[in-house]
Amino acid sequence: LSTLGLSPGNFVSVHVRALYGVANRDENLVRWWAQNALNCATTKLPSTTTTTTDLPILFVSDSPVAKEEAMVYGAKHGLPVVHRLQNQQMQPLHLEKDNSSRV
Repeated sequence: LSTLGLSPGNFVSVHVRALYGVANRDENLVRWWAQNALNCATTKLPSTTTTTTDLPILFVSDSPVAKEEAMVYGAKHGLPVVHRLQNQQMQPLHLEKDNSSRV
């Protein structure tokens, strides 16, 4: 967490699993899911938080499209979005897919 500038109990996290069970998904749908996830995250802030920008939002996804949309949408709405991979161009490994036994 510290490498992302996060500390335990001082961030909100969301996970968009856009590519579960499929190779591709409509990009507009994935973008909408990313936006919706961030909107949901803003409702999960601790009761001591007075504004939505007090805590960073950790955005995790298996989709580079979702990650990119989260960063753009977050910047547009003043949300401090952080993510694990700075230059994610490929999907992370999906253990439920056939090729996972070769890892």
